[in-house]
Amino acid sequence: MSSTGIGPVTGVHGAITVPNAVIADSMEALASSKRSIERVLGEYEGMPGFKSIVGSQLGLDLIIQLVPQYPQAVVQAVSELYSIGVRRVILLGRGFRVRKGVGQESVLIAQGAVPLDSSSRRLAEPGLPLLASMNLLSTASNILEVRFSEFEYLVGLTVTVDHPRLPWVKDDVERYMGVEGVYAVDSLTAPLYALQYRFPRLEAVSLSILYTQYTAPLAPLEPNADVFIRRVKEESRREAILYLAAVEILKAVSGLKEI
Repeated sequence: MSSTGIGPVTGVHGAITVPNAVIADSMEALASSKRSIERVLGEYEGMPGFKSIVGSQLGLDLIIQLVPQYPQAVVQAVSELYSIGVRRVILLGRGFRVRKGVGQESVLIAQGAVPLDSSSRRLAEPGLPLLASMNLLSTASNILEVRFSEFEYLVGLTVTVDHPRLPWVKDDVERYMGVEGVYAVDSLTAPLYALQYRFPRLEAVSLSILYTQYTAPLAPLEPNADVFIRRVKEESRREAILYLAAVEILKAVSGLKEI
């Protein structure tokens, strides 16, 4: 069941019934996804930092939603998307590695999240496990490892904070560095998983590319502009591949046949 109206945050409006959404946390990821999508039905711009593309790919109707990298953003966006009929969400995000021995640019399939952010505790009672949808998690693991084997995949936990670059989260993150099963720190996964308690029909899974090792505190400036630009381009390429994987995952759980 969808609602007719306009989402003041996402900008999505009209009588739209789309059950699937891919959440992107960067303009590069959104642009890469737009280049891949087969049919664009609408583009919307909401509050600063929020953009949406409604379209169709491989017979799958979906919304690609750009959100800023802070916990409240994913809460606001997914709440609005749920109100127009979205029931399955895949987050394509970026995280920092917190465990030695994890390969550069590995992909974490987040089985669960440790909520150290300021939003998750308002969505789910303390102590409740913040876990991925088992349906999406198992489907994602199978499809990624078989059909997108160019990445190294990890299934484990991420620590979610308001933002890894905030200096005052350092002590909290360091408590989990080296803990078995914890591979990353990010800023979006825990509130997304917590929303499943608020919206019982919501299914979510988070896929994070772990580009950089977390050090505390993180440097406020990148030392080399050319290196940074090359890294952003490489991130965009890899996120485009993950977007195609997300479409395959959503298609599989939707029960769509090959077209």
